[in-house]
Amino acid sequence: MRIKNIPVFRLICFLCFLAVAFLIFFFGSQNGEESGEISLSVLAWLSDVFPFLPLSGDGAHLFIRKLAHFSVFFMEGLLLIFAAAKDGRKKKRLLVYTLIFLFVLSAVSEIQQMFVEGRGPSFTDVLINFSGAFTGTGMSMLCLFVYGRLRRRAEKRRMPDV
Repeated sequence: MRIKNIPVFRLICFLCFLAVAFLIFFFGSQNGEESGEISLSVLAWLSDVFPFLPLSGDGAHLFIRKLAHFSVFFMEGLLLIFAAAKDGRKKKRLLVYTLIFLFVLSAVSEIQQMFVEGRGPSFTDVLINFSGAFTGTGMSMLCLFVYGRLRRRAEKRRMPDV
């Protein structure tokens, strides 16, 4: 199904990308106390779901916060590649532009925290964010590569031998 030559899947990916970007800036605008309460509630939920894991203390809290940074930008990398990828487009250029854009998004989200009470920017967080974006982008490129190979193989099978 297409809407004005844009496949619905790509449109959905782009809208989800925008929604996650909004969430990044929404959570980044919360003060330190609010942000800490959210990650502690996630930690409590994980402790309930996985009681056999030692999820207590400052180390677990820090791990959850950094995992959130990585995961959100992993999703952004996936969504942006899937939204922008198109047959015939230069994949290397798409990869480079996507990574540059996500690095800038990561840096801006950290700079935003300079203006929030109880928060501050962290270059380590920018690197963690970018690592997530790099991993998500790489996974989506791999998915596109495999999908393209399978599609070409299926097309070859459908074509009669001449």
